[in-house]
Amino acid sequence: NVQTGEVAVNERWTEIVGYSLDELEPISIETWARLCHPEDLKGSATLLEDHFAGRIPYYDFEARMRHKDGSWVWVHDRGCVASWAADGMPLLMRGTHADITERKRVEARVVEGRLTLERILRELPTPMAISRMADRRFVDLNDAFLAFNGLERDEAMGRTLLELGMYPDPDAFIEPGRILESECRVGGYRMSAQRKDGRIREA
Repeated sequence: NVQTGEVAVNERWTEIVGYSLDELEPISIETWARLCHPEDLKGSATLLEDHFAGRIPYYDFEARMRHKDGSWVWVHDRGCVASWAADGMPLLMRGTHADITERKRVEARVVEGRLTLERILRELPTPMAISRMADRRFVDLNDAFLAFNGLERDEAMGRTLLELGMYPDPDAFIEPGRILESECRVGGYRMSAQRKDGRIREA
């Protein structure tokens, strides 16, 4: 009840934060606010206001909630106004809570792994570049690659080898490019690469 703050939840709602239903009753919006991470309260309030004002069709928010054991669990909170008062103010709201703690842990590990790979890439002494298969545009380059080709990161990111004029003979790139598309790997090719200053290097 948006007007009174009263909240009715099922047993699963309280289990997510380690309690029984009896331990938390009577439950109100203040119960949720007390369990919610302080840093998430403002974002939640902003989305609720936007929903009540009709700026967004429903409330959709991921928040941390304090578990009974003192740890933080992640909850995906979704809901919408089910009925409105005569004066146009929100009256009843309904929604769901879903425990997404494990998903958040996996996402954190993925981010950590990506940062580790990026650090390894940057520090490797061998010139290395990562580009999209679809259009061959660079998405990451290590310092060794930039130094080898006499390039600055800002001028190379988002561009292709051909756009940067790195191949004095563009046709020489056709065959390894064809193999890369069909087999997702290519190796054993020696090619001439042109640095930004015009010098030719073997690669």
